[in-house]
Amino acid sequence: MIFEIVLTEGAIKNNYLNLRGHLAKFSNKHIGTGDMRKKGQPLKLDLGGGEIFETDVCGKHQRFRNRSAMRVLNVRNKLKPGDRLTVEKYSEDHWKVYRS
Repeated sequence: MIFEIVLTEGAIKNNYLNLRGHLAKFSNKHIGTGDMRKKGQPLKLDLGGGEIFETDVCGKHQRFRNRSAMRVLNVRNKLKPGDRLTVEKYSEDHWKVYRS
């Protein structure tokens, strides 16, 4: 499974990846609540270059909860609004994100 996300200025500035419209592609076990009372089980988010982060998906905001991964992608790729990121599923617990 593979899909693309078009980045907005807000997503880049606040280091998040908007997963709206794609939440159903993730296993329910990885989706947590917005208030952190119930976190989802972590999945691996592979950014390439040996950088792998663990995160769950925030169901309320529909984004990866760990924003450190997006910060790394932003710095590495000097992302700007309109750029596209590809999100690719390797397995239920392992996803890769890279610049399209």
